[in-house]
Amino acid sequence: MEWLGSLAMCPLDPQGPLCGCGRRGCWEVFASNRAALRYYQESGSESAGLELPRPAQSCGSGRQAAEEALKTMAYHLGRGMRMLVAGFAPERIVVIGDLTRSWKRFEAVIEPEILEQVLPGGMAPQLIPAREGGVARLRGTVALVLENDFGVCS
Repeated sequence: MEWLGSLAMCPLDPQGPLCGCGRRGCWEVFASNRAALRYYQESGSESAGLELPRPAQSCGSGRQAAEEALKTMAYHLGRGMRMLVAGFAPERIVVIGDLTRSWKRFEAVIEPEILEQVLPGGMAPQLIPAREGGVARLRGTVALVLENDFGVCS
């Protein structure tokens, strides 16, 4: 499971924006909550003190800039997931985080990107949104500790 954190720092575009890790164009800089806020700010929208999921909440109110920022983030999330699909051919990909609150809206952006990378004759992975809030992250953390420190696979 440790490799997944490393993928967030895998460059999608070596000429892209500077990442917190010091490199440029990492997956995280394109497909994270911070990225969505950056996209929102780049649209010229007022963003003082704004945090995710506020742009997500704005989507329901018809705030076009917020919705476009989140769709851009979802697009890049799907582009990064292509690496997983090409390299590991997973049966399922579980998506956690704020994006799952409006899953139907963003699945339509993420899924086509993933389908582009399915190998000929291969099966597309099932995308599963975790709707457990912080519990899904907690379970993932516990699984990582069990695997790393106790050799137990969950």
